[in-house]
Amino acid sequence: MLGRDGFELLRKIRALGTSAGGSVPIIAMSALVTHSSARMLDAGFQACLPKPFNPDKLVETILTVLKN
Repeated sequence: MLGRDGFELLRKIRALGTSAGGSVPIIAMSALVTHSSARMLDAGFQACLPKPFNPDKLVETILTVLKN
């Protein structure tokens, strides 16, 4: 995301409120997840997915988030 980071985008989405989609589940995807996954979860992401990942891991993560 050119000029933005995921935390900024997360804050903007959450600011929309529930009726406008602000409570939609969001998964962080980053090469730095292993170093900052706790920070991402504390910020409000529902899961963290380290890059690179394969399609099966993406689907597994999405299903886990949707179950919760």
